[in-house]
Amino acid sequence: MALSGSIALAQADGPPDKVTKWVFQPAFDQTDAGWDNGVIPWVKAVEEATQGTVLIRVEPAGALTSGSEAFREQHGHRLVRDLQREHVKAIVAKLADRPAASNNWLKAIKILLRHAVEMGIRRDDPTAGLRKMRTGSTGFRTWTEAEIERFYEAHPVGSRARLALDLLLHTGQRRADVVRIGRQNVRAGVLTNTQQKTGTEVCIPLHPDLVASLDALPKKNMTFLLTEYGKPFTPDGFGNWFRDRVVEAKLPKGLSPHGLRKAACRRLAEAGCSANQIMAISGHRNLKEVTRYTDAASRSALARSAMNTVWNLAEGTETRTGIVKPASQV
Repeated sequence: MALSGSIALAQADGPPDKVTKWVFQPAFDQTDAGWDNGVIPWVKAVEEATQGTVLIRVEPAGALTSGSEAFREQHGHRLVRDLQREHVKAIVAKLADRPAASNNWLKAIKILLRHAVEMGIRRDDPTAGLRKMRTGSTGFRTWTEAEIERFYEAHPVGSRARLALDLLLHTGQRRADVVRIGRQNVRAGVLTNTQQKTGTEVCIPLHPDLVASLDALPKKNMTFLLTEYGKPFTPDGFGNWFRDRVVEAKLPKGLSPHGLRKAACRRLAEAGCSANQIMAISGHRNLKEVTRYTDAASRSALARSAMNTVWNLAEGTETRTGIVKPASQV
């Protein structure tokens, strides 16, 4: 599947009666008029014509080729069946000064070798147990309460932007799920969603703020979030559109839909929810990913408790003697 001057990568997930996922990369990015006027309508037409059996993810120019092409040029002549653990470690070690790039290559190699095992090309996966390098990054930045409030001020109830934020914040779902959610997912005040990434089903009682946003929505469409043309968003298209709404609210760059998923988890942890309770909402399947929220909330609560103890002691001392002890004596 390719257009003139473009690169396309594809991976079939099964026979035609199952969903086949494609990754398509035009030779230009979202700033080109051909993105909205040509590529996106074409993707929608293909997905509609195949009745959902083909799903296409569009990546802007440069997003895929830089790493994959470099890997192909350096290692494309090698045989998968001959690849050993020490070879993989040597490949990623050459990128030790760029941990993120090293991790991306390791991820790609892992996918390749898992596929080789499934196809019977080899019996083992030499990448099993190999860990990613530490990058010092915590990923997408979590929205603060002040930033959420500022977005609310810029986008009132009834706007698509407000609905988008409320869906992300009050369900804790990923953008790929939020763009598909609609009236068909809601029964008796509970939103049920089978997550696209993991297949996990979550059942989330609707938050009053989300109910208010949904009540302000026209009742003629099943899908909650629609483009200005009345069509459902693609995940990438939604991400680009939401970024513009963040700019309109005069918020700093780097705030993303996924950062609201993290804010939802933070709020749950700060409310005293356990890791398992948070996972029941977010759909996380790895306890380690969630415990960082509960650990942070516990530290914050303990810090407040500790300082309250000090303040109460100081107030009690002042009541009894009229003199507050110096900090060095508290």
